[in-house]
Amino acid sequence: MALFRLLRISLSFFIITFALTSHANLITNGGFEDIDVPNNSWRFFTQGTPNLAWQGSNVEIWDSLFGFEASEGEQYAELNAHPNQGQFSIYQTFDTVTGGIYNLSFDYSARRNNRNEQFEVSAGDFSQVLSNNIRFNWNDFATEFTALDTSTTLTFTALNSGTLGNLLDNVVVTTARLPIPEPELIFPLLLLIVFATLRFQYHRVRKSHRLNQ
Repeated sequence: MALFRLLRISLSFFIITFALTSHANLITNGGFEDIDVPNNSWRFFTQGTPNLAWQGSNVEIWDSLFGFEASEGEQYAELNAHPNQGQFSIYQTFDTVTGGIYNLSFDYSARRNNRNEQFEVSAGDFSQVLSNNIRFNWNDFATEFTALDTSTTLTFTALNSGTLGNLLDNVVVTTARLPIPEPELIFPLLLLIVFATLRFQYHRVRKSHRLNQ
């Protein structure tokens, strides 16, 4: 009876742990807030800058420039970053489970009216070109992708030249569904959880016994 109770507790712990991790954002600095930029101004940063997390082209971060507020937080990025003139691309690599399904969402806006600003977003088996020609108007985008390996790279690539283009904010990747482990892998995992639970219970009883002496 005690063993079944421990199994039930262990499974509950496993389910709760997965639920918590599935809502965690796998992207670091997805809101471009981790490097502070003065209000109503902008700065550009090269890859490798501490706390930037993104790689590739320069990352230009705005804070309420021209009175345009972030869709989330206080700051956002312009993909067509100063002072580049060629192709603009930023990316970030994160751990995934091969075959796992992940949620991807972000907000985007054009910087200029009537210019059909375009960019491509790709991750795992997903790739799509998005366009927008309405200035300073956030659009929200959401999709799913399947991870093809144990790490996945999320990439944003501008398709327009020049340093006036696409604005990005609130980039989020979360776990949607993971492949069901093979049966021969589930049993050892459950044994490990039960062992950890028993060990925890043992130390708790010992501590309680010492306190009551």
